[in-house]
Amino acid sequence: MLKAILKDIEKNKAMAATELETVEWNVKATVEGQVRRAKENLKSLFFDYKNALKSRVIFIMVNGKGNKKFAEVASANYSGISYDANDFYSEIVDQVDTANYIGRPLSNSTVDILSAVLEEKALEVGISGYPALLYKEKYATLLNSKEDLLGAFKKMLNEEVGGEFVGLSLLDQAATQAAKSGFSGTVLPIVIYSQDNDLLSDLSRDFNKMLTPNVFTVTAGIASKEVSEKSLTSVTGKITKASVGTAMKEVRKNLR
Repeated sequence: MLKAILKDIEKNKAMAATELETVEWNVKATVEGQVRRAKENLKSLFFDYKNALKSRVIFIMVNGKGNKKFAEVASANYSGISYDANDFYSEIVDQVDTANYIGRPLSNSTVDILSAVLEEKALEVGISGYPALLYKEKYATLLNSKEDLLGAFKKMLNEEVGGEFVGLSLLDQAATQAAKSGFSGTVLPIVIYSQDNDLLSDLSRDFNKMLTPNVFTVTAGIASKEVSEKSLTSVTGKITKASVGTAMKEVRKNLR
C-alpha cells in the first residue's frame, strides 16, 4: 500500500512543480487546473501515507549516557528516525517571549500563550481534539529562566494533555521524512533519546496506552541499575553499528 501511495505522490509532485510561465497560453488554464488538483491530491495522499504508516511505527526510548550516539547509529544504519525527547517541548516554549515570564511566577497568561502555540501545532499536524492545557495551582513556580518554563510546561503537558500529543507530532514529522526517503518497509523505528528518564517513562506510558503497544526502552551506555533493569535490553561498552544492531534485533523479536 505504501508503495502505491508513494508512486501517486511522485506523479502529483511532478505536476505540482510545473512552471506555469513556461506553458503555452492556449493550454495554460487547463494546466493551472491540473497543478491545483495535484497540490490538493498531495495533501490527501500524505494523509493516507501517514495513516498507513501508523501500523508500521515502533517507538524506541533510549536512555543512558550513550543515548544520542545510539540514536545516530540507528538512524544511519537501521532505517530509524531519531528525535531528542526535549525538542518538541523546547519548540513550543521558544515561541513565548521571555519578557512575558522571566522573574515572574507561572501565570494564567503565560499558560494561555503556551496553549495558543499548542493549538497551532495541533492544526499543523492534524490533531483534531485534545484536553485543554490549563493553569493549576500545583504548577505554580517562579520562572527565572527558559529552562524553568520548559520544566513546568513538560509537566503540564504530560499530565493535563497527555504525552500522546508529542507522539502524534513526532509521527507527523516522521511521515514527512519517510515519504521523502521513499520508505515502504514493514517497520519504521522512531528513536526518542534523552537522559531524562522520567520524561521517557511518561512518554512510554502514554504512547503505549494511546498509540501503539510497540514501545520499547533501551539503555545505551552508563545508566543507573534501576533504569537498566526496566529496559528491554542494554548496550554496554562502545556503541557501534553491531551493538546497536543487536539491540534492534531484540526489539524486533518483541514486536506485538
